[in-house]
Amino acid sequence: MTSPQAPAEATSATANDIKPRPPFVLGITGNVDPIGYSDDKGTCYSNGNKQMIELKEKIENILSWITESEKRLDPVTGKLGPAPADRNSKSHDPWLSLGLKNTPILVLSSLAPGADTIVAETVLEYAKTHPHVSLAAPLPFPPDIYERSSTFGGDSVKRDRYQKILKGIREQRTPGFIFGVALDNDLLPPGKTTREAAEEDLTINDPKFGEKRRHLRYRAAGEYIAVHSDLLLAIYDEAHDLLPNKEEEKGKTLQQRKQDRIANIFEA
Repeated sequence: MTSPQAPAEATSATANDIKPRPPFVLGITGNVDPIGYSDDKGTCYSNGNKQMIELKEKIENILSWITESEKRLDPVTGKLGPAPADRNSKSHDPWLSLGLKNTPILVLSSLAPGADTIVAETVLEYAKTHPHVSLAAPLPFPPDIYERSSTFGGDSVKRDRYQKILKGIREQRTPGFIFGVALDNDLLPPGKTTREAAEEDLTINDPKFGEKRRHLRYRAAGEYIAVHSDLLLAIYDEAHDLLPNKEEEKGKTLQQRKQDRIANIFEA
């Protein structure tokens, strides 16, 4: 990952300091079952859950790296430390902090369980002391339909956690937008409203390809976030995430499975 560089801003932000300028947008993509994740929030962040505690700290460090001045993010450890004092050491270093104290920082998450949820909860907590940071949710479906999708699987614990994040987004100093990302018109069934099509896509197969149409919506939300982000944060363990999930994948190498999934528009 490479990072953009921006002029450092000298002063600390308060609500009145934030300038009417375009936001710096941080997008999140990642898997629904990162190692150590639990659907129960208390278990997820318990003292014994080393993976999730470390992941949360790394996300906080990235937010601070975007916001603060004279810091440096270690791309290997994810730790944030002081910038080197030697000016020559700072030349062309992409990991020096951006110092965007007075620029709005907008984080985009689709709020699926797992990586999306961890980032969303961390951002909402971080924003309490950093008024220029906010969270928004481009979703695969309209929010009330999304919670009935296979993503949440009828699990009340998952749905409750999702609902609390939606509530947090609406209660921010500047409420974030929450919406379902629309599919391309060519992919919508004729004679259906956007909402009717979304309801159908929870369960039906695409008539042309025979794949579950809901997968197109997961991909569309991911594409929206990637396209609109200045920086995309990927929480991704390749070997874990690319385990075979179909019979025909079991005889293929990790690289072959990866290429097949990239080529398949039904793979989010």
